[in-house]
This record gives sequence, structure tokens and C-alpha cells, in this order.
Amino acid sequence: MQKLTIISLFFILSGCFSGPLYESNLSFNAEEVVLKENLILISPPVSFAVLSDQSILVITESQQIIRFSPDGYQVQVIDNIGQGELEVYTPSLVRAYDDGFLIWCQDLLKMVEYNSNGQPIKAYFGFDHAIKDFEVEKNAIYTYISSLPGKPFVQVYDKISQKIAQSLGNAEKGQILTNLNACAGGMASSGSSLIFVPSHALELYQANINRIEEVKVTFLEHPAFKKIEFDADPVELINSDQMKAFGYGMENGLVTGIFSIEDKFLITGEVGEIKLTGAGLETNERKRFLMLLDSELSAEGLSFEDFDPAQSCRLYASGNDYLGRIIQKEGESEFTYVFEKLYPKKN
Repeated sequence: MQKLTIISLFFILSGCFSGPLYESNLSFNAEEVVLKENLILISPPVSFAVLSDQSILVITESQQIIRFSPDGYQVQVIDNIGQGELEVYTPSLVRAYDDGFLIWCQDLLKMVEYNSNGQPIKAYFGFDHAIKDFEVEKNAIYTYISSLPGKPFVQVYDKISQKIAQSLGNAEKGQILTNLNACAGGMASSGSSLIFVPSHALELYQANINRIEEVKVTFLEHPAFKKIEFDADPVELINSDQMKAFGYGMENGLVTGIFSIEDKFLITGEVGEIKLTGAGLETNERKRFLMLLDSELSAEGLSFEDFDPAQSCRLYASGNDYLGRIIQKEGESEFTYVFEKLYPKKN
């Protein structure tokens, strides 16, 4: 396996953000679709993908795999739980690919590919790390992993040989700590470009999938995003005091994902401090953000919203020309899950 290095570097300072710390200059047109329970009751979603026909494939914490129509009706419940070759035992992440989708099974360390009818057609083995995010193209699966300091944090899995073919990136010490978060870093692809972002910094790594050894990195800055500085051994801290280690991620900026929106990209993340008190977590100073980038990865706009601990940072996915997310809303007698489409517009 070849370990690759960055061969080109350029720098961008986000000078377009010069107002108050949490000033927004990006807004969204929003559309909502209620996810109905016409076939089965829904457990809390943990991952979802928007498929090519605009149907929504949802995985829940009860290991349900449910397909919803674009208008929110359940049209298929996929019964594929088990330990067989084409089964998933603990489905945790789903990503769309062509007319189908792939599901990551976190306990068995494998991927299962499904066709447009929701039938499993192929399994991929040979992964050696737990995966926090992934992207798929014709011949490869790109995975974001929790690495060790100084080691690559992106692996290129060859679908033909079913082996890890190459590795990218260089995990910093602070990144090891922010990777403890359920949402840490992200990946997105657009055309021949693969973009991956570490969890602890606004650093965008861009690789051409046809020349994967050529990697460029773009540095973005915003005064609200505090990059974690940590010089000690993060693994030693995690092993000795996991709560303290997790606390570094609650005090600093966190990147939770990146998504392609037509020829642009949206970064999701968190800024501000979460404080641990006797009553629990105090999140008044924490904000979620969405940063819009153009096709050249220059920052175009930024939107802040109040941090809601009930809203999962994992429930975001690209819908081609919009960012989709699943949110929980409280009704008169029960909660409902709503699929929200966010179409970015600059103020």
C-alpha cells in the first residue's frame, strides 16, 4: 500500500466574513416533507441518502432500512439484517451511488451494495478500520477513518481487488480528539474531484480521482472557528481520561461534514463552547454553521443557527441541488420526522 503526500498547497483567507462573530450572510429556501409511518413505525434515524429517483433511504437505530417516496410515504422496508455475505448486521451509514446505494456494516467491517430495487448485489470486504464517512465511485470507495497521529485518515479501497490501495492525509493530534465526536470530518465528490475535510480544522483536501496522488489543500479561516491546539499524546489522554479528551471537542470548532450541491459545496460544523455543568451540558454558546463554497473552494457565504442537541449532526445528505436533512419535530401527541430540503441563497 502506497502512502501519499500533499504535493501542492495554496491558501485562502476568508476575508468576506468581517462582521460580528456569528453574522450570517447566507440563507436558504426550505421545503419540508413529513416522513410518514404508513408501513411501520420509525425508530430514530441514524443515516440517510437521497437516491437518484429522489426517494429517501433511511437507516434507523433499530436497524430498520426504509425507503420513502419523494413525498414522504414508505414504499419499501428492506429486510436484510444478518451475518450472511450479502446481509448487514449493524447498518450505520448509507451513501447513494448511481441508481443504487451502499451500506456500511460497522460490526462486520464490510459494505453491501444494493441496486435500484433495494436488492443486495455485492459485498465488499477487506476494510481494516471503522469508518466515519465514505464516498463511492465506479472503481473505488473512499473512506474517512479514525486514525493515529501522523497517520493517513483517508483510505482508497479498490473495488476490484477488494483491498486498501492507497492512503491520504496526515492526522494531527487535535484531530484525534475531535474524531471522538459522532460526526467528525467529511467527504464529498463532484465530477473527478474528491474533497475531504478533517474534523478539527477548516482545511480542504482536494484530489483528482484519476490522479489520486496529486492532492491540494485549501486553508479557510473564520474568527468563530477555533482550531484545537494540542501538543501532548492524544491517545494517552483518551486512554486515561476519555471525558477530558472529549471535552476538547466541546471547546473548539468541529467540522461535521461536506456535501456537493451542484458545482458548489456546503461545509457543516459547530463553533462555540459547550460547558459541562452539574445539571448537564450547557449549549447556549454553541452554534451550528453552514459554509457555502464555490467550485474553486472559495468561501461564498456563511449561516449560523442555534445548537440543538436533539438534532443529529449525522442526518445530512446531498440532494444534487439542495442539502437534505432530517429533523425531529414535536406534534400534539408525538414526534414526527421531517425531511427538509435546503436550497442555498446568498443574502
